[in-house]
Amino acid sequence: MANGKITLLERIFQNSTMLLVMAVLMVLIMIIVPLPVVFLDFLMIVNMLLSLIIIITVISSKRALDFSIFPTILLFTTVFRLAVNVSSTRLILTQGSSFSGQVIRAFADFVVSGNYVVGIIVFIIIMVIQFMVITKGATRVSEVSARFKLDAIPGKQMAIDADLNAGLIDEQEALRRRQEINQEADFYGSMDGASKFVSGDVIASIIITLINIIGGLIVGMAIHNESFDLAISSYVRFAVGDGLVASLPALMISTSTGIIVTRAVSEESLGEDLKSQILMNPMAYYITGGFAAVLTLVPGFPKLIFLMVAALLFYLGYSIKKISSEKEIKKDVASEQEELKEQTELTPEKMTEMVQVDPLEIELGYGLISLVDENAGGDLLERIKKTRKQMVLDMGLVVPKVRITDNMQLEPEEYSIKINGAAVGGSKLVMSKLLAMNASGSDVRLDNEQTTEPVFGLPAYWINNDEKEDAEKKGYTIVDCPTVVATHLSEILKRNAAEIMSRKEVKAIIESVRKRNPSLIEEVEKMNIKAGDIQKVLQNLLEENVSIRNIDTILEVVCDYGPSVSSHETLTEYVREVLKRQISAQHSDPARNLHTIIFSSELENELINNTSESEGQHIINLTPDSLNALIENIGNKINDVRKKGHAELLVVDPVLRRPLRHILSRNYPGLAILSIKEIAEGYKLDVVETV
Repeated sequence: MANGKITLLERIFQNSTMLLVMAVLMVLIMIIVPLPVVFLDFLMIVNMLLSLIIIITVISSKRALDFSIFPTILLFTTVFRLAVNVSSTRLILTQGSSFSGQVIRAFADFVVSGNYVVGIIVFIIIMVIQFMVITKGATRVSEVSARFKLDAIPGKQMAIDADLNAGLIDEQEALRRRQEINQEADFYGSMDGASKFVSGDVIASIIITLINIIGGLIVGMAIHNESFDLAISSYVRFAVGDGLVASLPALMISTSTGIIVTRAVSEESLGEDLKSQILMNPMAYYITGGFAAVLTLVPGFPKLIFLMVAALLFYLGYSIKKISSEKEIKKDVASEQEELKEQTELTPEKMTEMVQVDPLEIELGYGLISLVDENAGGDLLERIKKTRKQMVLDMGLVVPKVRITDNMQLEPEEYSIKINGAAVGGSKLVMSKLLAMNASGSDVRLDNEQTTEPVFGLPAYWINNDEKEDAEKKGYTIVDCPTVVATHLSEILKRNAAEIMSRKEVKAIIESVRKRNPSLIEEVEKMNIKAGDIQKVLQNLLEENVSIRNIDTILEVVCDYGPSVSSHETLTEYVREVLKRQISAQHSDPARNLHTIIFSSELENELINNTSESEGQHIINLTPDSLNALIENIGNKINDVRKKGHAELLVVDPVLRRPLRHILSRNYPGLAILSIKEIAEGYKLDVVETV
């Protein structure tokens, strides 16, 4: 735009569709309407320059998809070139020996030195090169590339889904990758068909040239009354010149087709790859230069030329080696300067990075590095991905990325699991052995190194691979070292799910719900419910191992009761009551029986009478002796329940549920406490013990 006015060129580019339609109409006009000779020369020059632009664009592209419209361009350029051929043939036949096209005359006179026999031979050679070598090879590569690209689509889609489920990429990146795969498949599929345009163009050029020669002789002698010598010298010369004018752009387009289908995916253009992979190899120049020098000993060979070439190759090899050495030195100096700068300059940004900690981290001793080395058969990374996916399915918790690092301060076969920089678990492994756990409580002992299973504290032994079958017969559960680490991580995630549920995860959950249920999020925002309030409720649920997958229902309850409730704990109790079917199913057997411990009516009434409310929270007021007696009595009942093979479950009055949770969680973290309001219809209480 100049001086606030839109120029004609800008108007044209703003309406590219109309520009394309005009180009198609012009091609039709070229075929139907005779063109002036000057305009024909202009179109031939445009044809040559257009092919040059295309081949330069192809060479400059880093990936095939950077020039994704190339198959369509092939069609347009082929039709345009054939239209120019038709126009030139019409003018040559109508004007005869007086044809004044300067471009064709230049190719006929200067390029082939006026000898049409030489021109025919050169034209045939170009056609053979284009059809038998370049076009045939490009067509075959297009077919194979299209087949392999299509066959690879399912595997690539699965890899994207795996990265998405593991949290390595977000939904937008996954969508971008899927679109790129589809575009790549479409491109190579189109190239498979578009390469036929090129081979058809070559055949058409040969036929058109033959028609021009035969038709020219007939028209010249029959219509223009020219002699045979004049006709053959004129029409054959013009036909060959016309064929060469058309064949050179076609050769460049064919070469472009071969380049684009043989290009591998790279971060650089073809020129940069050529420089880095071929031109920067000094040894190749030294060896080739030596071979050229040896050839001077062959009788009859031009010794001076070979010596000059050998000297040039040795000079290039020496220069490339010198440049490479200087680059390595500069790189080493820059690296040392960067390290020194990092050591001496502690900017606020760098200090901030040092303060930041990873939400989840596994540190490995150097003896356990093979667990994450896929080349050595390590599958710990894959197991961690599955663990994170399982947490989403079981608890509705999106686990952040788990950073795995080596720590030289740990013992060689020791690992440590950290949450927000603090160690929450770890153990020592024996990489060459398997862990046999006494999960069944068997009295049978093994004559092996005794240890303790790190996840649940079960007695265990380290056994050799050949002892596995015997240990299984004795009732032991056998696991390998990666399973120990993955299981330990899974259990830590369950126990510390509330701590992992940060404000960042809450906001991600809200945005996920917004996509499928925008009206619900609008209501949350309208009620002025903050992300921190939702976070507290979700943390309270996760703390007691209640899944938050039904997030829509949770948010609905928060909207209903949040504005009128001052305590997050009270709000959580409302949510639990609505989730009663989920909670009941979680703690029942297949017959919907809840095997539970209950309080006697006298004890429950006494506790309710001694319960007071302060700042929205219920507190049980008992003397220290009474409180200790209650805790001890409940512990005895829990042991009795365990012996009977049931899970630890206590059902109480709604007023007592939350304060009892605060009292008993430290002593009995595995005890689930439900209120009577959280028992859904269809579920029956099976009282196992009474306190």
